[in-house]
Amino acid sequence: MRVPSERPTQDSIIEDVLPDGYLVRPVRPVGDDGGPDVDAAYAVVWACESRVNGTCESPRGETLEGLTDSEADPAGARLVLAPDGAPVGYLSVITDREARAVFVDAYAVDECGTGVTPTGLLGALVRAGLLRGAQLADDASGQWTVKFVAPDADTEYREAIVHEGLTPIRIFYRMRIGFEHQVLAPPLPEGVTIGVVRTDDERRLVHEVVDTSFADHWDHTPHSVESFISYATRAFGYDPSRWWLLRVDGVPAAVCVGSDEYREIGDGYIKWLGVLRDFRGQGLAKLLLRHSFHSYASNGYSGVRLGVDASSPTGATHLYKSVGMSPIETMHVYNHDVT
Repeated sequence: MRVPSERPTQDSIIEDVLPDGYLVRPVRPVGDDGGPDVDAAYAVVWACESRVNGTCESPRGETLEGLTDSEADPAGARLVLAPDGAPVGYLSVITDREARAVFVDAYAVDECGTGVTPTGLLGALVRAGLLRGAQLADDASGQWTVKFVAPDADTEYREAIVHEGLTPIRIFYRMRIGFEHQVLAPPLPEGVTIGVVRTDDERRLVHEVVDTSFADHWDHTPHSVESFISYATRAFGYDPSRWWLLRVDGVPAAVCVGSDEYREIGDGYIKWLGVLRDFRGQGLAKLLLRHSFHSYASNGYSGVRLGVDASSPTGATHLYKSVGMSPIETMHVYNHDVT
């Protein structure tokens, strides 16, 4: 057991719970696929999700993106290795500088007393993530929010977060629809068109609709058109053929942005679905959803999933249930403000 340093660092916080022979170090992606360190980080993610859910549905590309994307914080990410070199812990840190937010995910392979993972590692990783958020806030001179999202089924992770003084402030659902039968294209009402976004001007329209339609959603932060397009077009799973813009009598009214980030497990994903306030109540969101379902099903996908705020002010949960989607996972959101 190490002697705690006078001024804690991320490494010293984690080292304080590590027996001799264990190692904590930064994650060092190399090459286009991230190399062995991304393999190691994903092995921890895979083990943790499989322990909680019986399977891992997070693709490796998501871990790679979290370490190499423009919003990744490689200086804050950490790997914990056992004496034999096996990865047993992983800390992911992603920043959204416009929103002044730090997204932290902590993974410890085993907290069940088997001896594979040091006792208290998960809590140490949570504390290290909180410290990294405080460092970023200090560097930027202002208030930042450190965010954790924990599955309801992951009791150990939720307890580790709560032990650090955080309380859940919001619940989100991950929802899915499976395609057991043929999915037909929905008929379009008169005056309504749905087209694939192809030009920079249309991508700017997508940003405008998303930013405006999400303005009354919890925790939404406006983003510049440049950062939105940069993030969206560089994100893992980006597929320009699944950016749909709906117009009513030629006027942009709604958007649906799909992604291929769950292609490895055969599902499509809806990243954003937004309808401008003046066009709500006309069934346009259902129309776009069914249009996306048809598109994915026609290309051999087994289903579509998305995430939704359980307390959405627009009644999104009811909307998704009305088109055949159902919750497959409940997620707890924790926010911690630091200055």
